[in-house]
Amino acid sequence: MEGDGNSLQKSGQGDDVAKVGQENSHLRDGIAAVLLRWNGLQMAVNNHWGGPDSLQKSHKLASDIFSCFSQAKVSQ
Repeated sequence: MEGDGNSLQKSGQGDDVAKVGQENSHLRDGIAAVLLRWNGLQMAVNNHWGGPDSLQKSHKLASDIFSCFSQAKVSQ
């Protein structure tokens, strides 16, 4: 069947896809770790300085940072 996981693995692309997935996971974990150590952000979230949805805003920040890094074009 065309387009299934087996055809990706036969072409060697399956390994690349898995590697990118793992790298993305590491990037997300790293971003989360940095934001959790940012005292000012944690104070803002805990004290609702961003309003009642402060936690959601911090999650959006993490998502936006991830998007910025994962969509960046690499020049060769």
